[in-house]
Amino acid sequence: MRAYFSVQDQLYVWRVIDSNMRLATTFLDQLPEGVGLDGRPPQCQAHTRKGTPCQRTPLPGRDYCPSHKHLEETFESVEIPLQAGEMVDHELETLTAA
Repeated sequence: MRAYFSVQDQLYVWRVIDSNMRLATTFLDQLPEGVGLDGRPPQCQAHTRKGTPCQRTPLPGRDYCPSHKHLEETFESVEIPLQAGEMVDHELETLTAA
């Protein structure tokens, strides 16, 4: 915030940001359990063979229902070597073995 506004305006800008953050927090606290920001319950993100949206409820914390959970991308954690030399040594071993 400091880089974008003059020193004289910073208190005013902070008050505006603080006011908006309080309004957003109040809105989120008033939402019923199990609904999205638009007030509707979550819906599976997949589409049926006919092209209509799936009507089932997604798994907790997921975007897809149990029938479509295979569509959800999962990212494997990548192991990073402790030292850069280890990776180079491993790559050299694979090149010389070929």
